[in-house]
Amino acid sequence: MLRFSELVLLAVIAVKPAMDALYAVPLAKYVYMLALICAGLLAYAGKGYAVASAERQEPSSGGGALAILFWTFFYASFLLLLSALNGGSLHEIFKIVSPFLFYLLVRGNVSTPLRYAILALALIVVFGNAALLPIDYGWTYWGAVRTFKGFYYFKTDLAFSVVTSLLIIGMFFEFKPRPLFVLALLVGAAEVILSNARLNYLTFAVFLFFLMWRNGVSIPRLMGSALVIAAIAAVGLILYDPATYLSPFDITNLGKFTQGRERIWDTLVNEGIMKADVVDALFGRGMWFDWAIINEYGYGFRQANNAHNELFHLVLTQGLLGLFLYFWLWVWITRDTLRRSHAPGDMAIALLAITLLVLQSLTAVVSSYASKTWPVVLVMLMLQAQHISRVAAPVRSAPEERAVAYGRSPTPTAT
Repeated sequence: MLRFSELVLLAVIAVKPAMDALYAVPLAKYVYMLALICAGLLAYAGKGYAVASAERQEPSSGGGALAILFWTFFYASFLLLLSALNGGSLHEIFKIVSPFLFYLLVRGNVSTPLRYAILALALIVVFGNAALLPIDYGWTYWGAVRTFKGFYYFKTDLAFSVVTSLLIIGMFFEFKPRPLFVLALLVGAAEVILSNARLNYLTFAVFLFFLMWRNGVSIPRLMGSALVIAAIAAVGLILYDPATYLSPFDITNLGKFTQGRERIWDTLVNEGIMKADVVDALFGRGMWFDWAIINEYGYGFRQANNAHNELFHLVLTQGLLGLFLYFWLWVWITRDTLRRSHAPGDMAIALLAITLLVLQSLTAVVSSYASKTWPVVLVMLMLQAQHISRVAAPVRSAPEERAVAYGRSPTPTAT
């Protein structure tokens, strides 16, 4: 039976895409976080009064929550001290640690109904953005190219959220070709392509290869397919006329292809990393130091507000210590998730989610944006909810399992 205290938390999670759409209202994110904190505490308190049952059975925590809480507090304290000494803001610190707080708030309330709330969120991301395809509001010009952004501010936010949402929908359906999942795949693929977020073409391709692998395609065959696709892409690039198609794909012009990032990175390396002393290398030089370097030495790229690369950003602003703490927190979340879910493919799903985040971080700063980090946390929570759902499900015989897998009733017909 679903408790009211739990229902409030599920509702808050399901409406998360609405907060993404309200990016122009700064107060919205704080109101949402306050609602999430209250809903999480309410659900946890209500859970203490619930009668233990198989449906409420929880995986062993292994002390993961306390460890994540400790490292989050330590990391936030380090960022606060760094900001006080070298510049920064509580707003920036809040954005960086928000995914870890989000995980802690929901982790203690993982249940079977949670998977439906996360599924609803993923469906809203895919189909809610698709509803804006025929509307001008969903489109913007990035340079000279008209791109689809949906209800997000950046096209990359849209594409990354769509890919991770497809992963969540696939998890719900055990990656089987159910009609809703297939429809979401087709719609999501169109959104990613129209977003012109080129790196997310790669993240979407990685997800598709994973999907094929989960459905029985062997790794050698996947590698062969990848080689064929790479060969076709190579021929296409040789024959490609940048004057006819999208200029960002013009590899003959490095500046156009990277959209100026190569100059930003060159400036950050030569004027920042190479000139750092031991203290700067260990502790960084403030939350906005990458922006400050670009502003001083960018020569025409002063509008760039960060390093456009997570590794450069963390090393310059927080040093090796900040880089380690941020990486370590993601290790703990992944480790805690795998302790609380036990299906054979769960490790592959968790590693896929982290891989998608790493790929995204190659050309963007991800730690400062919930639109990049929260989707990965949702994948981790979905893994745990799926495990509890499996624990609560009745044990079926092998013939019944096959019947369910093929969409038939597991109850044998009387003869």
